[in-house]
Amino acid sequence: MDAMMSQAEAAARNYKEFLMLYNRLTETCFHTCATNLNYRSLTQEETACVDKCSDKLVNLNHRQMAVFMEVGPMAEKRLGNMAASS
Repeated sequence: MDAMMSQAEAAARNYKEFLMLYNRLTETCFHTCATNLNYRSLTQEETACVDKCSDKLVNLNHRQMAVFMEVGPMAEKRLGNMAASS
């Protein structure tokens, strides 16, 4: 039962982190790219800016996750060793 609860908690935490990342991406690209609020649709320049901005931030996130997946287990092992030696 505890394993199911921790899986649900982990899924909820992951979903919350995804939404926070999406909100930061949206806010960053909006503030950077939306220059003219007089029209319902984006201008060509704004559309190009949003595409570039979102691609850049998504690629950055992928690189960060790759490093985290590589370094995370090593850091966790070191913390475990430090706790065991204390």
